[in-house]
Amino acid sequence: MDRWQIVARHRWLVAGVAFASVALSAWVVGQRAPVYRSSLSMQVNDPWQRTRSLTRVGTMAAADAFVDPIQSEIEVLGSTPIASAVVDSLGLRLTSDPSGPHRSALVVGARVADDVHSGQYFLAYDPSGSARFEDGEGAILSSGLAGEPMEGGGITLVALAAPGDAGRYPLMVQPRAQAILQVRGGLNAIARESTNIIDASFTGTDPGLSALVLDQAALALREYGAGRV
Repeated sequence: MDRWQIVARHRWLVAGVAFASVALSAWVVGQRAPVYRSSLSMQVNDPWQRTRSLTRVGTMAAADAFVDPIQSEIEVLGSTPIASAVVDSLGLRLTSDPSGPHRSALVVGARVADDVHSGQYFLAYDPSGSARFEDGEGAILSSGLAGEPMEGGGITLVALAAPGDAGRYPLMVQPRAQAILQVRGGLNAIARESTNIIDASFTGTDPGLSALVLDQAALALREYGAGRV
């Protein structure tokens, strides 16, 4: 009996396995959170160029001639200090529940103090349009109208208008180290050939934050470079 006869004999089993494989693949894809990518290009100047112009060629360190300023900036962009600055500036320790609205649909202007412990929080809305920021046990930390700054428990934020009919949305404060790893993991940069331009991108699960993360990373890189001159 050749293989085609074997396949024909067990055609329903083969069809069932094929259907199950397709269904499983579709289910796995459906469970993945969509990702969003932002990009920008940066022109990089050697931060030591101005200093070199005031230095005689003969006094320059020999190793200095082998430093690639473009690659150096790429390494700095993906470093922990840059990611740390981004996390602090955007309050990225505060995240939303993956099954609910993105954080950018709930709050803006978030800031999380260093001494805030990781844990569960909630953003609750009243029919009148006011919002309450609560801890995991439901205790009110701050309240106000949507669009107004609220501060409590070491966390500052501006609650946006309720994104849906649900009156209460879970939020989470994650460890700072985890937020830094998320930023570093989403950042990517390559040098454009034969130029001093870096093409950078950030991939994340929040469409409203992806562009902001990249903007803040570029700003932190510029400030870092200015501090070295």
